[in-house]
Order: sequence, then C-alpha cells, then structure tokens
Amino acid sequence: MKKVITLIVLAVCAAGFNLNAQSTRLVLAEEFTQASCGPCASQNPTFNNLLNANSTKVVAIKYQTNWPGVDPMNVQTAALVSTRVAYYRPDTVGVPYAVMDGQWYTSATAYQGAPAVWTQAKLNTRANIASPYTMSVTHTISANYDSIFATVVVTASMADSGNLKLRIAVIERYINFCKAPGTNGETVFQGVMRTMIPNATGTTLAGNWTLGQTQTFNFAAAIPSYVYDKNQLAVVAFVQDDATVDVRQAAYSAPIPMAVDARMDCAFAGVPDFSCNQPLNPTVTIRNMGTSNLTTANIDYTVDGVAGTTIPWTGNLATNTTDVVALPVVNPTPGSHTITATISYPNSTSDLNTGNDVQSITFNSYGSTGLILPLTQDFTTTTFPPLPTWRVVNPGNGVTWIRSTAAYGQSGGSARISFYSISTVGEVDELWMPNYDFSVSGTTTASFDFEVAYSRYQTENDRLELQYSTDCGATWTSIYNEAGITLANGNPDTTGNWRPWNQSQWHHKAINIDNLVGQSSVFFKFKGTSAYGNNCFVDNINVSTNLTTGVNKIENIKGVSVYPNPSKGELNVQISLFNSEDVTVVVTNSLGAIVKTMNIGSVSSGVYKLNLTGEAIGSYDVSVRTKIQTVTKRVTITE
Repeated sequence: MKKVITLIVLAVCAAGFNLNAQSTRLVLAEEFTQASCGPCASQNPTFNNLLNANSTKVVAIKYQTNWPGVDPMNVQTAALVSTRVAYYRPDTVGVPYAVMDGQWYTSATAYQGAPAVWTQAKLNTRANIASPYTMSVTHTISANYDSIFATVVVTASMADSGNLKLRIAVIERYINFCKAPGTNGETVFQGVMRTMIPNATGTTLAGNWTLGQTQTFNFAAAIPSYVYDKNQLAVVAFVQDDATVDVRQAAYSAPIPMAVDARMDCAFAGVPDFSCNQPLNPTVTIRNMGTSNLTTANIDYTVDGVAGTTIPWTGNLATNTTDVVALPVVNPTPGSHTITATISYPNSTSDLNTGNDVQSITFNSYGSTGLILPLTQDFTTTTFPPLPTWRVVNPGNGVTWIRSTAAYGQSGGSARISFYSISTVGEVDELWMPNYDFSVSGTTTASFDFEVAYSRYQTENDRLELQYSTDCGATWTSIYNEAGITLANGNPDTTGNWRPWNQSQWHHKAINIDNLVGQSSVFFKFKGTSAYGNNCFVDNINVSTNLTTGVNKIENIKGVSVYPNPSKGELNVQISLFNSEDVTVVVTNSLGAIVKTMNIGSVSSGVYKLNLTGEAIGSYDVSVRTKIQTVTKRVTITE
C-alpha cells in the first residue's frame, strides 16, 4: 500500500547569503567493490577507517558489483549498480575502485583508483575546496517501515552552470553477516547502496544557477524487501555534472533508530559443526536494537524445518545489550542438520524490522559406526562440497577449498585449494570427508588413492596433508605430507594463476592404510597450509578395502591401486609386491562373469594399462592374483 504523509519544507532565503560566500564541501566517496574480491577485503578495512574518521568531511556510497564472483548484495541491486558502472567507464574496469567527487584531478594527483591510494592529505585537499552549493537532505520512514521519504534542498552559494543532476542513494550504513556472503572473507559492509531514487539516472536540475537560487525536492520510495536491517537505512544526496562527472556537493541523512526492535545475534553456541552421536545444548543471543528497553519477546526454533516449542522471553534489556537464551536439547541422527531460531513480538508488538530476526546454523552429526566403503569421489557434480556430509573448514572465512573444472583424465572436476590467493602465510584450510567403517568381516587390507596436481609460484612451500582420525576428530594422524618442490613433483614453477592442463601434470598417490582395518569409524581430511604460492588440485579419491578370496599366511602383495575410478574404460593397475612373482589380472562384471584376463608375468612392481573400453556401464571387480593371494578393487565404468 502506498503511504502519503505531509512534508514541511523550510524555505531558504537568498537574502541571507554574502555575495562572496561559498559553501563547505561534503566530499562524496563512491566505491565499486565485491564480496568475492580478494583485494577488496585487504583494502576496505583501511579505507573504511579513513572514511569513518572523517565523517564531517566525507560520505560514502558502496556499489557491490557482479564481478569477480558471488555477491548477494549485487544480485539485489544489479541494474542500479550496472548503471553507475557504465557511467564511470572506462575507469571502473576492476574492483576495488573508488572515485572522489566523481573524477576529480589536480595537476599532481588523481583522486580515483584503488582505495589504497586514498590518504588523509588527499581528502583534506578536496574538502578544503569550497562548493558552489549548500545542500541538505532529511528523511522519514512510514509508520509500518515499508516506505521512505526524502526531502532535498539545494541552494546556490555562487553562480554555477552545467548539465546538473540530483542523485539520491538509500544506503545501509552497516550490514553485518554472520558468515561471509562471498569468498573473500568480508562479513561487515559499510554504506552499501540499496536503491536509488527515483533511479540511478537521477533528477535533472536547472542548468544555470544564480546566487541564492533554491530548488526543493520531495521523494518517496518503497523500502526494498531485501534490506537486511531497516535500522541502518540512511540517505545520501549529491549534485553531479554529467558533462564532467564532477560532484559539486553532497549531503547525508543518518539512520533513524526504531523505538522497538529485537535482533537475533550471530552467536549460536552449543552447536559444534561436527559431532559424533552426542546430544547438543544450543543457545542463542538476543540483542535490543530499539531505543526503548526490551522486556518481552518470543523465540521460535526449528530443527530441519520441524517447529519446536515457542519460548517466551522476559527481561529488561537496555539499548544494544544482550541476553543468552537456552534452546531445548537436540539429539541429532547421523547426517546434516539445520537449527533455525527466530525472535518475534518484541514488547508484544509486531516486529517491523524482520531482516535481523533469524539466525541458522548447519552442522553434521555422525554415527559411532561409519559409512560402508568404498569411498569414491571425482567431483563431477557442480555442488561443493560434493555431499552434505563433507565439510570445508575455513577459519579465516576467506579463500578456501572449492570445486574446479580442472580434472584428471575423464572425470569432470576436482577440489582446489587456491594457495595463489591465500595471502596469509600459514593459514590452514581443510576438506573433511565423513567417517567410514573398516571393521567389516573379511577385511584385511585397505588403501587411499587420489590424484594431485600442484605448481609452485616461485620458491614457496605450500603444503598438502592427508590425515585420519579414529576418535571423532579429537586427534589426527598424517599419512601423506608433501610441500613445495616435492608436492610439485616435476611441474615447473608458474607465476600465473596455475591449473593443470594435461594428465601428465597429475600424480597418483596410493597410501597403504592397513593399520585402520578393524576400526569402525575413521574420518579423513585434506589439510592445506598456504605459503602464498600457487594452486593445488585433488581428484579421483578412492578409499577401498580388499575382497579376499583366500587366506594367505605369507602375503606377498604389498599394495594394489586401480585408477582413475570412475573411468570410461582406460585404467591403470599399480602393483607392488614384496618379492617378484607371476601376476594375473582378472576382471569380472556384476554377475561374476569374467570379461577380461591379463597375464602380466613375473614382476615385483609397476603400473600396467588395462583397457575396458567398450564394456557396459557399471561396476567391475579388478582382481590382482598371485599363486596364493588375490586382492580385488572395485571400479566403475561410466559412459
């Protein structure tokens, strides 16, 4: 419903102006930034500190762009941002990019470009140049907080002319995410543009101004539904010359706090993101964001979408104070789960600021007995992690493990840890797999196979480890640990953003894990430790045990690997024996029929080609046989 209110605008009289007067300038900073831009994350904190320390000199509008990655704030305002990007092109070709009062130059310094080049001295220089206009903006919000109204008064303090436009941006002064919305780790965003009134093109002003001339504008707009926190809505207005893109003057109207508003804070305690067959005791933190004391509220919670009991809360919280509220005990079954908590009816009234009412936490619960082997993963699916029971542990909330389209052989993807973009030396990011059962009767051998590809940037020692835990992650043991030139394994150093382009750049790793036989719950994880070098890729993970057909008192087979798995038919059989012996490879289909036999002869170790091209799609058992022993690996043939 449209809301209509009466705005009273105070007249500005020209008689009060000195004939030689000019106006103090409020500088406008416009930044193009992005939630998945690494340089944005590194430059924005310092830039924001500079802006915040000069609140009487400068006001900022941040435009979240659609490159280089994901950014939900851009999705919400894409068309408006695109208009402003196009307005400043060809300069805004990268992010972060910031302009001071449009594009303003002196003979010595350009006040545009990376936010890192902005300084206090440059800001002072621009702020000390008087403006030809005095300008004010005020705003109000409708009673039910669905509409915003702004009044702008522009008065000439000297004669001026140009192709002038009035532009108005509604911003959220602060947006606080519990988890980074993009991949660069930023969780706090300042001055984000949420809409422009009436649009990004602006409103045409008079082309010629005389001393004391005044124009007053009243605007109304709906508050977008995607606004995160209506308490943070502010208005920035500015006059810009479209012929020169010079910003003549800016004005700012600060957020208007609500009388009654309750928020669900990020803190969601008592719920580890990883647990094994144990009850959880979740708690949430509520915060009073209103100007009146918060005395009552309702807290509702769901577990996997199933509603629980509403918890009535009573207390007496002053503005910006908190209370911790316990939720009922949760006894999760094995799998991925989500708990959601919502606060409503603050002080027994409808909450008009619902954007800060809800918090969720997702966690994995694992049983005391692991999943049935084998574990095979080729990262063909575009979802990452590939299954809900897998986890990415990213303490820095920045660049971490992701899926890449680079792949070994015929699989469709891989897992990548981008050491190239993780600038914090020593930062650890992990890719966890769920627990598996190695205690099935008849199990005597086990192995962990995978492909790895890595190139150094120059001399860095990025490190990749494979670790296992038999105590639900309390302790971990490394079974593979390579770094730097050893991890590269012959791939030359590359000073670009490297990826493997051919199969020869991948290297097969076969890890004997016979020591885990008998364990009913074993977790695995890849641990990447950055030295700010270059990218590392993992593909075709295959964890399997033997299918022994006979009992061997003196076993001669040290290890067997069959890869890639899955495959389109071209396989490698890697064999390692303690002593040389005649070896035969026999392949059987799911019905037990022999489809191929390969006599290798007397060998002690080696990698042998096995071609099943043309066989039907499905599972096959590849059995490596010596005189008294057989080790069988199951493979999958795909189209």
